[in-house]
Amino acid sequence: MTYLDPTQTAGASGSGNIVKIPIEMAQDIRPGAPIPITLSGTSQRVFTVAASKTSPVRMIYGQDFYDLKTSTAYTWTTGNNTILDSTGASTTIAGGAVTVGIWYLYLGMSSAGVISLSPSASAPSYVEGVFQTGYLGHPGTARTQPWQYVGFMICDAVTPTFVAATKVNKTYAFAAQAATAQVATAHTAISFTTVVPAHGVQVVGYISATGVATQDVSLTGSSVAGQGIQKITLPTTVVSTNFSSIPANSSGNIYGINTTTLAATVNVTAVEDVV
Repeated sequence: MTYLDPTQTAGASGSGNIVKIPIEMAQDIRPGAPIPITLSGTSQRVFTVAASKTSPVRMIYGQDFYDLKTSTAYTWTTGNNTILDSTGASTTIAGGAVTVGIWYLYLGMSSAGVISLSPSASAPSYVEGVFQTGYLGHPGTARTQPWQYVGFMICDAVTPTFVAATKVNKTYAFAAQAATAQVATAHTAISFTTVVPAHGVQVVGYISATGVATQDVSLTGSSVAGQGIQKITLPTTVVSTNFSSIPANSSGNIYGINTTTLAATVNVTAVEDVV
C-alpha cells in the first residue's frame, strides 16, 4: 500500500476518490523549488544532484513519493557510458561517440528502490502520471521506470568534455558560449542548438559590436518579427551591452534583427532552467 492509494468517499456534492497525504508532504509543498546541481571533475564530467537533509529533492513516482536527501552523481568516462536513448531504453555509448551539444540528466528509481542518474540526448517533456497529474521527464515510451528531469550538461568535445558551469537557484552560469555573428537586416533565427536546451528555458548574455558605428539590434524568442523584442542600441563608443531573459524555442534558438550591415555578435553566458 502507498500513500496515494485512492479510497471512496461521499459528500453533499457526490462521491469520489480521495487519497491520504502525509503531514510531512503537505508541510513541504513548494512548487518550483530549485534542484541543487554541481558540475565537477576532469573535463567537468561529473554531474551531481547535491541533495541533503536541508535541501531535499522530491521524487514522485506512481502512487508514492520519495525525498532524496543524499548526493547522487553520474560520471562520464572515456570508455562506455550508460545512457537513455530516445525511446527511454538503457543503452551504452563510447566516450568518443558522445555528441557535442546538450545532454539532459534524469533521476530515476527502480522498482527495487535503487536511485540513479542517467543522461540522454532527448529533451524532457510532460509525462502524465496518476490522477491526471504529471512531471517533467524523459518522453520515451520504452522506459521501464519513471525518469525525472533534473538538469543538463553542455558537451563541447567528443572526448567527452563539458562546459564548466555553476548553478545558482535555477540558473546555470558559464563563460560566453556560441558567439554567433548577426549581420542580417531581416528577422533571423540565431542558432544556439549546441548550447541552449530545448525544453523552454531563457537565455542571458551580451551583444558585442565593432564600435565603429552605431548599431541597433533587436532580440526576441518569437519567430514573428516585432513580437516581444528587446531593442539594444550600441553607440560608436560602446562595444558591448547586456540582454536578459530571452526565451529560447524548442530548437534552442532565439531571433534577432541587426539594422546595420556591420557585424554584431550574440554571446550567451547563462541559461535560466525550469527546475
